Parts: sequence; structure tokens; C-alpha cells
Amino acid sequence: MSQQEPKPRRAAAKPRRRSPTRPNVYVTIIGAGLPAFSQGAPAPAEGEAPREAAESLVSPEWLERRNNRLDAFEQELRKRALDLDVREAELEEKEARFEADVFLREDALESRERAVADLEDRLGRKEIDLGSYVARVQGGFLRADVG
Repeated sequence: MSQQEPKPRRAAAKPRRRSPTRPNVYVTIIGAGLPAFSQGAPAPAEGEAPREAAESLVSPEWLERRNNRLDAFEQELRKRALDLDVREAELEEKEARFEADVFLREDALESRERAVADLEDRLGRKEIDLGSYVARVQGGFLRADVG
């Protein structure tokens, strides 16, 4: 192949056909302990559960244990919330102290900068005064030498 001839292009790949996705959901119907309503037994009123089924599924002892666990969990959550509030208040206090400390340090730094600037101005004026004094003294020596 010469350098001027373009390279042959490859054929475009065919798009893959995707199979439809199927959810992995399995439904199991459990109803052996429940009375069959379709076999002639009277259906309960709407919103009412059959008494025998409710009594066999949940015992009062279980409800009491669950209630005690929930109460203990709720107390633990209240304790944690109180601890969190205390820690949050401490953090806010530390932050306020830090900000006050930074403000005081910045204030002190600014006053020191002003003092240094004043000293630099004073030094500049003294240098000028000294330069003029030296010029006068040298001028007096030159006149004395001439005369």
C-alpha cells in the first residue's frame, strides 16, 4: 500500500441483542393456620382480623417484651440525643472562644503594625535631620578651609 491510499475501514459491529430482564422475585403463600373464608366460614368485617389468627400469631408476652425493648431503645436514643446536644454546645463554645482569640490576636497584631509604622516614620524623619546636619557641618568645614 502506498502512503496516499486510505486504510480500509472495519465494518461497524452489530449491536448486541439484550435479553429481557426478569426480576428474581419468589412469592410464597402461607395460609395453613388461617381459616379459609371461601369454604363457607363467615368473612370478618373489613378492617377486622380473625380473632383466632391474631391470638395465635402474637402473644401478650411477646408484645410485652417488644414494648420493653422499644422503651429501652427509646431511652437510649434520648440519652444519645442529650449527649449529642451537650457535645454540640461544647463545640459551639469552643468555636466562640477560638473566634474571640483570633479577633484579639488580629487586634494586637494591627496595633503592633501601627507602632512599627510610626517608628519607621520617626526613623525616616531622623535620617533626614541627620543628613541635613551633616551637610551643614561639611559646608562649615569647607568655608573654614577656604577662608
